[in-house]
Amino acid sequence: MTLTLWLSLVAACLVISLTPGAGAVNTMTTSLLYGWKKAFFTVMGQQLALVVQIAIVAAGLGVVVANSPVLFDVIRYGGAAYLVYLGLRMILARPKPQSKPATRQKAWRVRPPRRGKDVAPALVFVWPRAPPWLFLIGASG
Repeated sequence: MTLTLWLSLVAACLVISLTPGAGAVNTMTTSLLYGWKKAFFTVMGQQLALVVQIAIVAAGLGVVVANSPVLFDVIRYGGAAYLVYLGLRMILARPKPQSKPATRQKAWRVRPPRRGKDVAPALVFVWPRAPPWLFLIGASG
């Protein structure tokens, strides 16, 4: 691998690692709205999903899907169809009538968030993004 390519991969890994992913955004939102104690369960759910994903890969299902173009297409188009279904369901949903004006305080249920104090403990578990660095290590080898 050339030095130029390697430095490009390092730069990409840095940029990807520093931007929050879907899990981090979900954790920040939950932390700000409900506090870090409830966000902890959000993080634990994300980590459980990661363990399930690792178990599926370890069981060899990825090799089966990679070697079967038909199965790969079924999964790919099935996922795309499901996303279209969810999008249409959201577009066609009727808004619920509100009897009182909505206030942000209503969503907090317990207390208003203390911004950094609520977000930081939960983000410790989801912000570091290992996949870009693992990709770099694999590409370097």
